[in-house]
Amino acid sequence: MAAKKIVVILGAGPGLGQACGRIFASKGHPVALLSRSMDRLEQLSNAINKEVGDEKRTRPYAVDVTKKEDIENTFKKIAKDFQDAKIHTAIYNAGGLFQIKAFLDLTENDYRNIYNIQVIGALHFSQTFIRSLQQQSEWQEWQKDANVTTSVGNLFFTGATSALRGSAKMSSFSHSSFALRSMTQSIAREFGPQGIHVAHFILDGMVDTERLKEMVPGDFEPNSRLKPDDIAQVYYDTAQQKRSVWAFETDLRPAKEKW
Repeated sequence: MAAKKIVVILGAGPGLGQACGRIFASKGHPVALLSRSMDRLEQLSNAINKEVGDEKRTRPYAVDVTKKEDIENTFKKIAKDFQDAKIHTAIYNAGGLFQIKAFLDLTENDYRNIYNIQVIGALHFSQTFIRSLQQQSEWQEWQKDANVTTSVGNLFFTGATSALRGSAKMSSFSHSSFALRSMTQSIAREFGPQGIHVAHFILDGMVDTERLKEMVPGDFEPNSRLKPDDIAQVYYDTAQQKRSVWAFETDLRPAKEKW
């Protein structure tokens, strides 16, 4: 992945989204940080820019993932704001509503709300990203050269163990996680031969974030939680993979996680 390639991260809140933004920005890539609200987003963007010594390295964008037009307009803004670079990598990190609820208490809206974020949002995001790639000159150049060893673009998705197996009181989250995983498999099989590296990351365990510390106060055992910066490093390394060794699915879990 050469320098000056735009990285678009949707779900760029404190934690993994911020960590991904930080590592790609530190490597010289312009980064677009997308989230529902600008409240924390501007702070995160400014913090990363200060770390890398470039006030314009990252830019924040408020977006509603369930609205296709909103996603499309945001990608247009990104291309305009980073005119000297091309869109190359997109990370869908919108986890949806992690809901633990007895099956008989679930409503249709419970299912629809999480599905709209985790699956419909991913659909809009992926389609818009792929169409953006196809409009760039690199797309046609890549299709003509069978000896190219790098991707024409990377499309990554953050998933969960619920994409592999259901759990008690987790059906609303599991059903959309299964759907997201199968969708990414289909995208990979369709667009992998055309040069897009599609990857799905299963996070098997709790991610050590501010939100988790509020939900589960107290100290954790060492190596019992997924560290955002360590996960982001795996995402970055995956973005560098050559065509001959593309990984589709990577399971990440702490050493002490039972599985």
